[in-house]
Amino acid sequence: MFHPFCPCCPLRPLGCSKDVKDSKDKEDNFHKFPTKRFIMDSGNHLFNKTLFEICQAMGSSLELSEVLTTILDLSLRALEGDAGSILLYESGSDDLKMLASRGLPPKVVKRGHINRKGSVAEWVIQNDKPVIVNKRSDIFPDIKDEVPDASAVKTALCAPLHAKGKIIGVININRYVAENSPFAEEELNLFVILASQAAVCIENARLFEENVNHARMAAVGQTVAGISHCVKNILGGLFGGLGNLELACEIKDWTSVSRALALSRSSASRISLLVMDMLDYTKEKKIPIRQWMYPAKTIQEVFDICIFKAQTKRAVLETDIAMECTQIFAEPNQLFRCLLNLVENALDALPREGTVRVICKPLPTDEAQEIFGEDVADYGKICRLSVEDNGSGIAPEHLDRIFEPLFSTKESKGTGLGLAVTKKIVLEHGGRMTVESTLGKGTAFHMILPEINPSLGPQEVVNPE
Repeated sequence: MFHPFCPCCPLRPLGCSKDVKDSKDKEDNFHKFPTKRFIMDSGNHLFNKTLFEICQAMGSSLELSEVLTTILDLSLRALEGDAGSILLYESGSDDLKMLASRGLPPKVVKRGHINRKGSVAEWVIQNDKPVIVNKRSDIFPDIKDEVPDASAVKTALCAPLHAKGKIIGVININRYVAENSPFAEEELNLFVILASQAAVCIENARLFEENVNHARMAAVGQTVAGISHCVKNILGGLFGGLGNLELACEIKDWTSVSRALALSRSSASRISLLVMDMLDYTKEKKIPIRQWMYPAKTIQEVFDICIFKAQTKRAVLETDIAMECTQIFAEPNQLFRCLLNLVENALDALPREGTVRVICKPLPTDEAQEIFGEDVADYGKICRLSVEDNGSGIAPEHLDRIFEPLFSTKESKGTGLGLAVTKKIVLEHGGRMTVESTLGKGTAFHMILPEINPSLGPQEVVNPE
């Protein structure tokens, strides 16, 4: 019996599943990055599917933790691993931080860091090549193998992650079950290709995260770098939808055609919304060209764009429009963007399943006077257009800041412009923006829209089309 060495646990005896006959055979366990001899057969459906899904992950998420978890899950599935981890260098440190893990002992996960000295990760980093480890002496010949316990790793893969010519960390896959065969060379080749794609995903997510964080501490002009990464990721979803559309048309899979169109439409609308938000935020206050419009029509247009995200989250989209508010006085395009921002935010707030409801009802006079701080007799009809969700809610300490430009509670998933621009548009309509939220129960954003606001001067009434 032998014990391999867990990449996440320095100097820890693990397990083994096969002998290495002599020191000459040991060299066969060290492998360099693949050249032409490692090119995979295109008939390997599972591998091709996994590689495609990792590429999809590049455009489907802006958050590093989600990208890492997706990559690890897909790699474990493709290589039939029982456990694994992704370890990345911390800024300004030689320590490796475990940013994603599956199936590892709780005490290892809780520690979150590993010291490089004496670890498989250290060997892989120093030698800059991937390796199959079936017992510890494979890479540390001077250390005696010991009889392992039943939970020990039987065989392991470890590969470096490269970005911009530097090693940024390692990815590990383990098998625990004794009946499982040791990892073979062809599996290592697959693993290396997956690792190279994973490194691209990780670096892109890191770059976006870093740029957005820097942008939030700078002026609006400095946000361009971060927002460009956002556009790039959205474009990934757009091109992915178009690619799926072409494939679905070729095989005449009309259900997939519909889904691909929904993804492409959603991605295109998100780009348009982001661009308009940036333009509106930098403009001086203006008086909107308002007209009588049907909110039900605008709400449905928003739902059509958000349906793909809603289906992904298993969310229900609902409307409730009072008879008194079947028409409201507003600029249709601007109100559309306000609703799209709020509905997108509401869907983001749902962890899994839930309801997003858009409500349009008249605002009682006493509430209106409290909100506007004056007599509202000359305001005409006042409607309250609300977007409610039963998601995670907003922490009390954030409520006073959510309308600040560049402030976001969504980490790298948000630019911090959506709510600021929405409030700006509502104020330009002579209205008010309010919010109610309970942590763990949900949030409601209210746009208070008066038919007339004396501060805006005379308004031309235009009938809706």
